[in-house]
Amino acid sequence: MCYFTHTTGWEFTQTEKARKREIDYFARAYLKYSFKKGRLMILESIKEGFNLANQNLQLVLIRITVTIINLVSFFIFLAVPLVIAVLYMGFDLAHAGQLLPYLVGNPFEFISRYLGLILLIGSSFLLYLTFVSILFLYVLGGTLGVLRASTENIGYKFSLSSFFMEAKQNFGRLFRLIFFVFLGCTALFIALAVFGGIFIVIVQVLTAGRGVMEVFFNSFLMVSITTFSIIYILACLVFSAYSMVISVTNGTDSMDCIKRTFDFLKQKPGAFLFFFILLIGGGSVNFMFFILKMPFSMVPVLGQMMNIVLTLFSAVFQSYIVIVIWSSLIAYYLKITGRPVNSAVYEI
Repeated sequence: MCYFTHTTGWEFTQTEKARKREIDYFARAYLKYSFKKGRLMILESIKEGFNLANQNLQLVLIRITVTIINLVSFFIFLAVPLVIAVLYMGFDLAHAGQLLPYLVGNPFEFISRYLGLILLIGSSFLLYLTFVSILFLYVLGGTLGVLRASTENIGYKFSLSSFFMEAKQNFGRLFRLIFFVFLGCTALFIALAVFGGIFIVIVQVLTAGRGVMEVFFNSFLMVSITTFSIIYILACLVFSAYSMVISVTNGTDSMDCIKRTFDFLKQKPGAFLFFFILLIGGGSVNFMFFILKMPFSMVPVLGQMMNIVLTLFSAVFQSYIVIVIWSSLIAYYLKITGRPVNSAVYEI
């Protein structure tokens, strides 16, 4: 009886060991398969992004036009009020050497004296930000709408009428979405800042007057706050980008889109990695053009001309990269949710 029990126990142990080895093997195989599948998904999505961007190169021209409009509006909304302010303060500027020490010591005197000009410049700046933000959202709505239409219909041909139609349909939806996302991110940041401030005060009280420990905790808290702030800003940026993609591709309103985005990022954490890959790629392109322009800035005439040419070329290429990034995000989202991506094939 004892022998039988001992044998059964030995057989059971051997079976358990074999089962654990089998589970470990399949777990490693699954992880390897998942990694390979995720890598292929990323590469295919980026390739589809280039295909969609090449299929709609007119969007690059639209972005360049918008950049020119932004520059013109900058001079209209900000440069003109500044010129008016300089002309109005002409006498005072001529005697700035005598007035400056007095105004530094009495800043309220300066505010009361030039309150109208301060309000004029401030309101002009707010009008400029409002105009640029509305124009950005309008063009972004048209861009995402055109890219979505290109993925759904392989025979889609770009036209300005379709661009403006998509922009009109998506503008209100994106405006409400960005408003709620910004409101939520701001409220959460304030709440975390309050709790973090309470924690910092408690730590300061506990470590006050303890020399090395106080310095250590202060340094640790500063590094932690900086790191957390960067991570939080990047997380809000990722959430905003995917929420806009989901809003346009699914045609959903703000609250439903926010819920879908949260569920999507929770179920597919690889989406964060994909976004950071695109972000690093775009940043690398900007850094490359910055390095290329550095030697030419040292040459007097020819170098300045080449610098201008490189600046114009980099502006065009950066606009193209932005379209590629949005196209890749749309392709990635559609692929990972099981929806087909149809785009004409272009050699890169």
